[in-house]
Amino acid sequence: MEQKVIDVFAENLRFARKARGYSQALMAERLGIARSTYAGYETGKRSPDVEMFARLSEELFVSADELLGRYDYGTPNLIRQAKAEYYSEPRYSVEDYFALPKQGDYELIEGKLVKKNVSGYRHQIIAGQIFMQFYQDIWTHCKKCEVIPAPFCVILSRADGVVVQPDLSVVCRRELLRDGGCEGAPDLVVEVLSPENKKYDLFEKPGIYSKYGVREYWIVDPEQESILIYVLEEGILPEVAPFSRKVSSHTVKGLTLELGKLLAEHDGQF
Repeated sequence: MEQKVIDVFAENLRFARKARGYSQALMAERLGIARSTYAGYETGKRSPDVEMFARLSEELFVSADELLGRYDYGTPNLIRQAKAEYYSEPRYSVEDYFALPKQGDYELIEGKLVKKNVSGYRHQIIAGQIFMQFYQDIWTHCKKCEVIPAPFCVILSRADGVVVQPDLSVVCRRELLRDGGCEGAPDLVVEVLSPENKKYDLFEKPGIYSKYGVREYWIVDPEQESILIYVLEEGILPEVAPFSRKVSSHTVKGLTLELGKLLAEHDGQF
């Protein structure tokens, strides 16, 4: 496919998936491919072969012409209707976002405000323990990097209107850091799940972070006592590790975490 066609296909694929209420993970499972491979289709980084293109059309109940944008504007169409609903909603720019009286209560995802929930006690303890360990590792092994806890604004795209506030951001390109936050993608992002944000962080954030250049994404699940590690590069499957296991960053040299041990030491003080 030519790049222009790839871009149209990627956008239409994303709208068709969301209109059906499917996650990227579900689509990858149904197609029998890695989630990172499917995400590549939606970001335009990968192109499906003829067989996979037909399967995408079948799974989403849309024609090949619809996925390529070759549809009749005079007839009902799933993708066109999904786009109309999306673009008819109020859209905010990055400047609009920073003008909000309580910007810390929201993230901005492609022009749409997403409400953030107040973090609970355990969430904050876990985030704090990870921050202290990362700070120590960076000071010892990688002083060019910074680890920054929330609240901290990360502007992933001014053009598309994307501002997020990860629980922890590791930034190794110091030129991205500004008084107002980080102007560009961190090297590594950590989110600690809460019951209210679990679906969003698990199913929406990986695609967002991959699309806008985050290299590595850790999802810490206190209920399951596990860490899901995404290396947001082609062909690398996510890794799941229990709190009891020591894990290392694939992206930031010397960054390690043995969260079970840290929490046991913390809880043992009381």
